[in-house]
Amino acid sequence: MPYQHSNEKAELRPAAGKGKRRRVRLFMLILLGFMVWAGFTIYDQYTLAQVKADHLRETEQRFYEQKQINEQYKRDIKRLQDMEYIEQMINKNLQMKKEGETLYQVYP
Repeated sequence: MPYQHSNEKAELRPAAGKGKRRRVRLFMLILLGFMVWAGFTIYDQYTLAQVKADHLRETEQRFYEQKQINEQYKRDIKRLQDMEYIEQMINKNLQMKKEGETLYQVYP
């Protein structure tokens, strides 16, 4: 009888090996699906980060330009407190003159 008992185990082994291979294949298929999903997610996040970085650079550039304009306006406000500067601007832009002055215009 011990001989028959070993035959039963021998018959079960190939079936167990077949099931093990199926489980390994199923696990590999699930792992492959997960890796594909993870790859697409990483790629999507990377492209989104690139778009955000470009937008940030553009916004910082506009901020820098507006800051320079703001500084120019501040300098103009300080200059407008000086009466001499105001007289120069009136003479230059409005072509007005004081009494006793002669206005010369040079045409190119």
